[in-house]
Amino acid sequence: IGEIVRIGNANSWFAKRYTPEQLFEIQYSYAQKYGGSDDRSKKQYSLKHLFEDNSSAWFDESELELVKGIAEITEELDLKEYERLKQKFNGA
Repeated sequence: IGEIVRIGNANSWFAKRYTPEQLFEIQYSYAQKYGGSDDRSKKQYSLKHLFEDNSSAWFDESELELVKGIAEITEELDLKEYERLKQKFNGA
């Protein structure tokens, strides 16, 4: 939760709508929101678009590529880091 990812290996029709340049923050897994103990529930996530005011669900863990792990993000760096990543992946 909180890690910064992008869609790196789109398998579903839904995931194919997004480009690798778009960045997301993992909000929660299906299991956290609705329950379930099977692997599928634990490995599907709702993602918040970092630079838009919306979110999308459910992305399989295998479709996601880690950009920035939660251990690397501190409160002081959160917003600045998002902006830096946005510029980096937008080629600005």
